[in-house]
Amino acid sequence: MGPLSFVRYSFESILRNRRRSLFAIIGVVLALALITGSSIAVDSSAYGILRSAISSVDVDFTTDMSMYNSMPDETERNEAVAAIGAVKNVEEAMPFILLDGLTIASASGSVYQSSYGYAYYAFIPEDSDRLLEASRISGDVPAPGTVGLPKAVTDELSVNIGDVITCSMRRDSGYYDPLNYTWVSNVTYLNATFVVSQIWTQERDEGDDDYFASTLDNRSVILNGRWGTPIVFDIASYPSIVNSSVTSFWSTYYPVQLHYLIWIDRDEVINLANIRGTLNDLEFMQNRLNALGTGYGFTVGVSPLYNKLESVNPTLEGVKLIFIALSLPMIALGTYLSVVGVDLGVSMRKREVGILKSRGASNRQVFFSLIFESLVLGTSAAVLGLVLGVFVSRFLVEVALSFTSGGATGQTSLTDLKIDLSTIELAVLFGVGLMFLSSYRPFKRVSKTDIAEALHHYSPMVVQVDYKPRTDIILLSVSVLSVASVLFGIDWIGTRGWSWITQLIFGAVVIFGVLIFPVMPFLLSLSVIRLLTRGSRRLYSKFTWLVKGWTKELHYLVEKNIVRNPRRASNLCVIISLALAFGLFISVTMESSMAYEKERVKFQVGSDVKLDANPRGDSPSGSTSQVNLANLSRLGSISGVDHVAIFERTYLFLDTYGYYGPYIDTTMLDPSAYAETVKPSDFYFVHSDSDMLGRLEENGTVILTKSFADSYFLLVGDTLRVHAEYTTYNNGTPTTTTWRFSVLVVGMVKALPGLAYSSLFIGIHSLDFIPEQNLTQQISSAGAFIDVRGDADAGTVADSAKIIFDEAGFYANAYTMEGEIAALERDPAFGALADFLYLEYAMSIVIMSVGVGLIIFVAVTDREQELACIMARGSSGSQMRKILMGESLTLMAIGLIVGAIIGVLTSYLFNTLTTTESFEVVPRRMVFTYVTWVVVGVSIGSLLLASLLATARAGRVKLAEVLRVRGG
Repeated sequence: MGPLSFVRYSFESILRNRRRSLFAIIGVVLALALITGSSIAVDSSAYGILRSAISSVDVDFTTDMSMYNSMPDETERNEAVAAIGAVKNVEEAMPFILLDGLTIASASGSVYQSSYGYAYYAFIPEDSDRLLEASRISGDVPAPGTVGLPKAVTDELSVNIGDVITCSMRRDSGYYDPLNYTWVSNVTYLNATFVVSQIWTQERDEGDDDYFASTLDNRSVILNGRWGTPIVFDIASYPSIVNSSVTSFWSTYYPVQLHYLIWIDRDEVINLANIRGTLNDLEFMQNRLNALGTGYGFTVGVSPLYNKLESVNPTLEGVKLIFIALSLPMIALGTYLSVVGVDLGVSMRKREVGILKSRGASNRQVFFSLIFESLVLGTSAAVLGLVLGVFVSRFLVEVALSFTSGGATGQTSLTDLKIDLSTIELAVLFGVGLMFLSSYRPFKRVSKTDIAEALHHYSPMVVQVDYKPRTDIILLSVSVLSVASVLFGIDWIGTRGWSWITQLIFGAVVIFGVLIFPVMPFLLSLSVIRLLTRGSRRLYSKFTWLVKGWTKELHYLVEKNIVRNPRRASNLCVIISLALAFGLFISVTMESSMAYEKERVKFQVGSDVKLDANPRGDSPSGSTSQVNLANLSRLGSISGVDHVAIFERTYLFLDTYGYYGPYIDTTMLDPSAYAETVKPSDFYFVHSDSDMLGRLEENGTVILTKSFADSYFLLVGDTLRVHAEYTTYNNGTPTTTTWRFSVLVVGMVKALPGLAYSSLFIGIHSLDFIPEQNLTQQISSAGAFIDVRGDADAGTVADSAKIIFDEAGFYANAYTMEGEIAALERDPAFGALADFLYLEYAMSIVIMSVGVGLIIFVAVTDREQELACIMARGSSGSQMRKILMGESLTLMAIGLIVGAIIGVLTSYLFNTLTTTESFEVVPRRMVFTYVTWVVVGVSIGSLLLASLLATARAGRVKLAEVLRVRGG
C-alpha cells in the first residue's frame, strides 16, 4: 500500500475532527493575521497613495520643441495633434505655445512682483477644457486679442475685467568696459497692451509635491507645472502678438517654445495591481511618441505618472520585510501555540495511530498521512489568516502609510483595500511552513509509537517532557555574546595585543554579536523561559503554595496533577511567559524611548524658548558690523518672561608648540543667568555638579567638554594658550589683528543643554580686553534662553523675541519646548512603530489567552473520566473547578513572574546598551508608565477570563454518560 492511499484518510480526518484541526492551526492563523494584515496594509496604503498622487498629475506627457525664428503654422500643428491622437491609448493632445521673460504692469504703472519667476505668454486652443479641468482652473480661454490673468495679478495691480495691462520685454544690449571694469548698459523695452477678459483661480491640490506650489493660494495659477506667472491668450492670437518684431527683439534671450500636451487612457494603461507592468507600458508609449516626433520635430520626456509610480514601488517589498521582521515574536508565539495544539491533538489521536498500525500501516505511511494532513491544514490556515488579515489591516493602514510613503505624497483611507499576489504567496508560504514546523516532531514521534503503547488508555509518552536543553543553552549563549559584543565593542579587541589571526576571529564573532543585537531580547526571553519552565518539575511543586490557602484540603490533588503532567504545565507557562515578556519589553522600551526622545528635545532647546540667530552680514565687506548686541537686553522686558540668558558664539584657536592649533567652537555666556534659566542637571557635569558654572565668573576661566579635553589630553587645572583673530576692513582691504592670552581649565562637562556643538565655555566678560567692535565682528552666532512664566504663552514670547533679534541685525530661529515635544509626539515614523508593536502585543495577548484556554479546555476534556470518578465519590462541581483553577493559577503565577522578570531584564539590557551617535549627551533611563501596568493588568485579566471559561464545564460533567463510555 503506497503513501498516496492515505491522502483520502487525511482529508477525512481533518473534516471528521474539526475541533482538533482548529486547535492545530489557530496559532498559525493568528500569526498570519498580523503578517498578511501588515502586507495588505502596505499594499492598500500604496494603492491609496498612488491613486491620489496620480490624480494630481495634470498632463500625462509633454513634448519639448524650441523654435527661434519659425513656428509651425496652424495646419502643421493640427497635423501633429492628429498624429499624436492616433497613437494607441492616447485620448487627447493639444498645442501649448510659450514665450518667457515678461513683466506685467497696470495702466497706472504698478508692476506685478511675482514671488516665483517671470511672467510668460501662454497660448492655448479655444477648446482647452481638458487642460483647465485637469489643472483645476476656474475660468475660460480668453477671447482672441484679449488676455486672461491669475487673480493674484489682478488683485495686486487692482485690475478688473475690461481694464488694460502692459506686458513688457526688457533687453540690455550693453557691453563690458575692461578699462574701467564696468558694465555699460544699453536698455531697450518692447511693450504691448491688452484688455483683460478673464481672471483665473486654481484649486490647490493637497497631494501636490511641488514645494512652491504648496506655498501658493488659489489666486495663483500654475500651468502644466510651468514656473512663472501665465499671461493667457487664445492660440488664434499668436500670429498677431508674437510677430516678427517680437521675435527679432526677444528670440536671442527667450526663444518661443511649442509643446504638445498629451493625455492617455489611464484606465487602459495604468494598473495599480501591477506597477512594474504599468511602468513598462508608460515607457513603451514614450518611445512610440518619440518615434512619431522625429517627423514633427519634437521629443517626449518621461511621464510624471512614471515618476509618481516609481517613487513608491521600490519601497513596497522592503517595507513588507520590515513588518515580517517586526512580527517575529508573533510568529514564534503563534508557532508555539500550534505546536501545543498539535501536541494536544496527538494525545487525542494516538489510538487512531494504533488502529492504523494494527491494520498493517507502516511508520512511514502513518507519518506521511499526518504530514500531508499538516500541509492541508497549513493551506487552510493561510486562507483563514488572509481573511483575518483583511480585518487586521484596517488597523494598520495609517501605520503602513508612514512606512510606505517616504517622500511620496498622496492620501489613503480605510476604504482602500488591495491584496497583492505576493501577499497571497506570503500567506501560503508561511502557513504551510509554520504548520510543517509545528507538526513535524510531534507527528514523527507518534508515528513511531508501538501498537500496544498507542492503544493504551494512559500513555506516559503523551505527558512526558521530551526536552533537551541544548538548543536553549545555545540561544542563551548567543544572547550573552550579543550583549558582550555591544558592551565591549570592536575597538576592545585591538587593545588586547593579540595576533592578527586571533583579532580576525574575535572580530568576526563581535560583529556577529552586534548584528543580532536587535533580536537579542527575543532570544534571551525564549531561552531563559524554556530553561526555567521545562528544565525541572520542582518549580511547579514549589509554586503550588501560592494557592494552598484557597484550595485547602484539595491542595494535594492540585500539586500532584501539575507534577504528573509536566508537558501541559510547561506549555502553559511558556506561552504566558513569552507573551508577557514580549508585552513588557514593548511597553517599557517604547515608553523609555519616548522619554529619551523628550529628554533629547529638552537638551536641544534647553529652556521654554530658545533663539538661535545668525548675523545678517549686510555690510559691504560681509562682516557683522550691523549687529547691535546691546539691543538684546530688551528680551527681559517681554511680557511673560521670567529669566533670560544670552549667549554668543565665536572661535578661539589653541596654540600648540608655538604653532597654530585647532580652532575651538567657543560659547560666551553669563553663567549665573544660564544656571537660573536653563537649570542644567548635575548629570552633565564631570566629577562635579552644576555649581561648577559659578567658576566662570572668575576672569580667564573656561569649562571644556570632556570629548574635546580627551582629544587633546587636557585635565582640570591645565593652563591653555589660546589666541583670537579678528579682521577689520578699510575700503575693502582686510586687516587681521591677533590677541594671545591664557585661560585656566576649571571644569569639564559632557555637554551643556542648548549648547550641544560648543567645546569651550567662557564667561561673557572674560574677553572684555578685546575691543567691542572687533569682538562683535567675529561673532558667528548668538542666541538666548528664555524661561517663561506659567501663565504666559511660549509661542507669543518667541515671536516677540524674534522681532528683537531682527532689529539687532540677526536672522533668528525660535524654538519652544512645548512645540518641539508636540512635534515629536506627532512624528509619524515613531508613532507608527509604537502603534504596530502595541497591536502586535494585543494579538500576542489573544494568542496567550487562546493558548491558556485551549490547554485547560483540552485538559478538562481529557480528564472527564477522572473528574467524574472524583465527583462520584462525593466531590461537588465547585470543588472540581477549584482544583482546575488552582492548577491554572499556579501555572499562571509561574508564567507571569518569569515573564515579568525576563521582560524587564531584556528591556533594561536593550535600553542600557542602545546608544546614539551624536554630539548630544542625554541620559537614557528605563521608564515605567501607566502603559506598563496596563500591560500587566490586561495580561492577568485575560488569563483569568480564559481560565474561567475553560474550566466552566468541569462542574457540568454528566456522570452517567461519562462513566458509561469508560465502561463503569
